[in-house]
This record gives sequence, C-alpha cells and structure tokens, in this order.
Amino acid sequence: MIQTPHQVLEDPLDPHSKRLLLGIAAATAASGALQIVAPGRLLRGLSANDDATSRALFRMLGMFMVVTSGTLIQALLSPMRQPIVMFWASATKLGAAAIMANNVRRGVFSKRALPVAGADLLASVLAALRWNRRRGA
Repeated sequence: MIQTPHQVLEDPLDPHSKRLLLGIAAATAASGALQIVAPGRLLRGLSANDDATSRALFRMLGMFMVVTSGTLIQALLSPMRQPIVMFWASATKLGAAAIMANNVRRGVFSKRALPVAGADLLASVLAALRWNRRRGA
C-alpha cells in the first residue's frame, strides 16, 4: 500500500522530544517577533552594531523566524506526515546555529548568543530525527 502525506501516523518522537522541539520553535517565534518590534534593544544586548541597516536586517530576520517557526509548530501539531517541513526546519536550524556561532567567534555578537546557537543545533538534530523517521515508512 502506498502511503500519502495525508495519512495519519503515530508520532515518531517521544513526547519529551516533541515538547522540546515545540518549545524551541515557540521561543524562536517569540524572539523573532521581538526582533521585529525592538531590534535595537536586542542588538545592543548582543553587543552588536545598532544602526539603521542592522535594525532593518534584524527585523527582516525576525519575520523569517516567526514564519519558519510557525510552519514547524503547525507541522509538529499536525497528525499528518510532513517530512519535507522537518527536513527544511532541520537545515534552517543547523544553518542558524553555524552562523550564530561564527558571528560570536568573529566578535560580531557577544558570547551571550551562544545558548541560542546551542538551542538551534538541538532543534536541528530533533527535526532531522523526525524527518528521518517520517520520510520512509
């Protein structure tokens, strides 16, 4: 029998991992919303440049964080298979972790940004595991 993306399947993540991934996605959406409304304050908190260009780019990044996190949350709460969402969520979180860590290394952001990179890396691993378990079957 061929399975379609619309079939309801059991959740391949244990409840704790799913809650953790949902929590990281919700925190990412919330921090993205903060970047939209208060980019200067957040940039200063990261010891980063607080100029018009940085604020504009931070707002744009915040919008993408809200949208991609909302997509991930919706996919996690859906009973339907959505492996492609998990794949791209994992890739996005891995890229974010690498870029954030590199920016800390280069002195663009303070070390206060490292927990964010760690949370993104963890979310990337959890989403990749979910993608791997859901893409086959």
